[in-house]
Amino acid sequence: MASKLHRASLADLIFRHYLRSALLPVFTIEVALVTAYFLVNAWNLSETEAALRQEVRQILPHLASRQANLLQAGFSQIAKEATLLAHEHEALLHDPTRFSVRGPRPEIVRSPNGTWHQANRTQESSLFYATTKPLTAQQRDFATQSAALDPLYKHIVEEIPNVVAAYYNTGDNMNRLRPFIPKVWELYPADLRMSEYNFFYLADSAHNPTRKTVWTGAYLDPAGQGWMISCISPSYQADRLHGVVGLDVTIREIAENLLKTDLPWNAAAFLVDDSGMILAMPEPVEQLFGLHELKGHVYKSAVKIEQMKPQEYNLLANPDSTLASSFSRILRDSAVLHNVRIKGEETFLVQQRIPETGWRLFLVARSREVFKTVEQASDRSRNVGWFVIGAMILFYIGFFSYLRRKAKSMSAAISSPITDLARATTELGKNTESSSALAMCGIPEIDTLTGNFNTLSQELEQRSRALVDASVRERLKDKEAELAFTRGRYESASSYLHNVGNLTVRLTSSAMDLAEVVASTQQYPEVFRMLRAPGGETTLDRFQEVLLGKVVPKLRACSEEISVVRQSIHDTIEHQQREFLEGRDQPSTEGFDLSRCLAEVCQEFSRWSQDGRILVDQTGIQPGIVVVNHRIQIKNGIVNLLKNAFESIGSGSGRIVVSLERAGENSRARIAIEDDGAGVDPIDQGKLFRAGFTTKPWGHGLGLHSLAVFLSSNGGSVSLTSAGAGAGAKVVMEVGNV
Repeated sequence: MASKLHRASLADLIFRHYLRSALLPVFTIEVALVTAYFLVNAWNLSETEAALRQEVRQILPHLASRQANLLQAGFSQIAKEATLLAHEHEALLHDPTRFSVRGPRPEIVRSPNGTWHQANRTQESSLFYATTKPLTAQQRDFATQSAALDPLYKHIVEEIPNVVAAYYNTGDNMNRLRPFIPKVWELYPADLRMSEYNFFYLADSAHNPTRKTVWTGAYLDPAGQGWMISCISPSYQADRLHGVVGLDVTIREIAENLLKTDLPWNAAAFLVDDSGMILAMPEPVEQLFGLHELKGHVYKSAVKIEQMKPQEYNLLANPDSTLASSFSRILRDSAVLHNVRIKGEETFLVQQRIPETGWRLFLVARSREVFKTVEQASDRSRNVGWFVIGAMILFYIGFFSYLRRKAKSMSAAISSPITDLARATTELGKNTESSSALAMCGIPEIDTLTGNFNTLSQELEQRSRALVDASVRERLKDKEAELAFTRGRYESASSYLHNVGNLTVRLTSSAMDLAEVVASTQQYPEVFRMLRAPGGETTLDRFQEVLLGKVVPKLRACSEEISVVRQSIHDTIEHQQREFLEGRDQPSTEGFDLSRCLAEVCQEFSRWSQDGRILVDQTGIQPGIVVVNHRIQIKNGIVNLLKNAFESIGSGSGRIVVSLERAGENSRARIAIEDDGAGVDPIDQGKLFRAGFTTKPWGHGLGLHSLAVFLSSNGGSVSLTSAGAGAGAKVVMEVGNV
């Protein structure tokens, strides 16, 4: 053991314990806190996203329903006005005399391309006949008389929201339309056939046998209004379709008015018919699908054929097969809320059907917009976390480096004098020559310990020499005296070195305790907090104060303990001298009355406890039990066990029961010593007979170990049982014949 307690090893031991017990746990706690910070942020992000998803499921369907109801109300009103205008045209056909034209009579003249148009009443509706043939009297009369409905045309166009035009087309290609179109012949081709356009044929008997209002898909208006959607209603003369009333709503009007609403999460609305064609969409939806809404059209010439919206605006024909498949499923499904991926991004899609038209209103919100604020907050928290980690790393690099230097210097200062003491105790007793005294180190507590050791060493050397001299004078003559003197020195020195070895162990244990005190101080979290707080420059002084506050009391305790050890060695010397004189002529083994020996020891301890505070019960000792063994060692072992029992009871009162009986064959004897003292914790019971283990603050852990080794090597054994702390203990020692 002495070879391991050199200066460098002890210093390294203190330093390693300091790092392992103080700095590393603190660093681990810091890492755990940062990890917990990131985990909490991730958990908050997950919980917030879940809450936002639930909010989307509740709010978007409600907003879609409200917007769809508004569209339904608007389209329904337009449909009613279209029906009213169609009925008025039927009434005009049935009885023209009921209607009169206000203001000047329409002047129907030839157009430059040979067609016919209305030249006057430019503030009312315009009239165009797509024919180069002369008009019949009936055609001219109806065209003229239809101007009587101009007030109704005006009311619809100017007062019905979102309607940009009202018209009446006949099967013979007459068109009356408000607002007035100057040079109308330049917009309509001379060979225009109204029946070939969806705003006419969708209302005929083949397509609309119920004669209700019908809504067209998106088409390019030949009258120059651009891309639009029309609500058309047939006008019958008897059972013959005479004409079709139409009210136009442009795509621009729908996109800018009907679909323009303030929605959360930058959501947007768009209209789709049952075939999957996008009828109208605002700019955010254009960006989402990569399309550009056909709101206007530059007319270089008249529209000669029907032009419907291109197929690229049909969601079911989208180049992205996954998106097309998703919308195909959605249009067949009655569910309101859907999750789809558009351009690889999760998108919330809500649909509501508009009963008047059969179209679908969709509200679309991108997940990035829904979770944008959460992601921004999470990014800020994450950046703060990384900043803290960076600052912590820089701080600990500097702080650990500083503490490392301080710890090494302090461990060296503490370990150096203790190492010198350990080396001196190891060399003590190897010769009888006077050894030089240990030097003082300047630390009062350690200097006190060093002074006590120097005094103890000198007294031990003097008493050893006196004991050897007495043995030589008593037992040896001439050459035998020299041999006896040498043997006495050896026996005495061995005994003393045993006790000194115990002292060394206790000194080493004290040094280890001191290192643990230094390493395991719990003041460092406060130190770290103070370092971060203003005025952290005083932390080092506090750090030194904490260490000295722990170390100094321990050193004082070591000083007091060495005094106890010194007295113990003094008592041991006197005991060894007495035993040496009493047993020098006895053989190493002998037959002796164990019952009597045990009773004598019990009587001695009973006299020791004269106040009767501790009762020694000897009634269980059977008389006449004789064994052949080492009497002195057996007696010393019994003394040690009884002493432990007394110390277990302490300063209170108690009872010790001692018994002796035969144990099985071969004349073995069993001694049992049972007390009601402090007991032994179950976790310590298996360690009691190990070298160096002790439950006493002043113990050295060699007494029970030495006894167990001695008994094992001489045909005996020793064991201890206890129900736990505070429940007393029972020691059983079996002695055999050697």
